[in-house]
Amino acid sequence: MSDNDYLRRRIAEARQRKEDVAELAELFSLNFSHLISEVPDERQFFVWLRRHPKSIIVDSLDRAGQWFNDKSQEAESKGEEWNKTFADVLRYVSGVMLKKQAEVDRG
Repeated sequence: MSDNDYLRRRIAEARQRKEDVAELAELFSLNFSHLISEVPDERQFFVWLRRHPKSIIVDSLDRAGQWFNDKSQEAESKGEEWNKTFADVLRYVSGVMLKKQAEVDRG
């Protein structure tokens, strides 16, 4: 492989990662905007993408979003407050990713 081919491939990979980060940030916002107004910065998404396949991240964001939504509605129906912080959400999402990755690794 020539240096130019290598460079083009690396640029294409970097552009794809940047696109993936933008899409994951949008999914995060859609799943959690009713609970928190923050979205992780690009660095967090890059960390997740280095550790997990995109499919695990997407599934984990969806699963965690549903869980938080269910718990929030359950508390609301009981007249209770269920306040979770940005850090709570990140920890939970990361934990779901780790569990899903372990399932994949076990086969």
